[in-house]
Amino acid sequence: MKPTRPSTDLMSCGAGVNSFHVTPQGTLLSCEALPLSGYDLRHGSFREGWYGTVGEIRARRAAAANVCAACELRAMCDRCPATALLETGSPDGWIPYYCEITHRRAALFEEAAGSRETAARYRAHADRVKSGWTPPGAILPRAVALKSPGPSCGVGGGCSAAGCSRTAASPAETTRLLQIERPAAPAAGNPR
Repeated sequence: MKPTRPSTDLMSCGAGVNSFHVTPQGTLLSCEALPLSGYDLRHGSFREGWYGTVGEIRARRAAAANVCAACELRAMCDRCPATALLETGSPDGWIPYYCEITHRRAALFEEAAGSRETAARYRAHADRVKSGWTPPGAILPRAVALKSPGPSCGVGGGCSAAGCSRTAASPAETTRLLQIERPAAPAAGNPR
């Protein structure tokens, strides 16, 4: 996958590149979730804000010491500067679970392409990250205490790691929990 922007760009997403957000107060932001700085549209034009303040945000670069800046999978990664700011206090902070997921995804692509050696290298990197992210089934309502622990946190089921008491729902229970209750259709001849 070829990156469309230099790997040193802080904004690895479309924020301030092909998208923007305007707050109810009239502040132009590069992203609604990333309030780094904004431009007050009540005191100037969109053009001034887009090429001025938002342009400055667009031009920001990740810190040279940022582990993500040198990653060969950066263009494939779903990392988000807003999430990084929330979780690490820095918009270019390293987020372990994004790193793990990206390397596992790349391993699947490489394996499908027949490159088992590269796939194994990516998988080994993901295993070293040990981010401890929780699969979606483990955070659903009531899913925490439904079933006994499964093989591990990252492989569905629950967690059998030492000291961990998390459990998750079975696939059938997860599906049931995700179903949205819809009102029954009105009986024929009895419109609501």
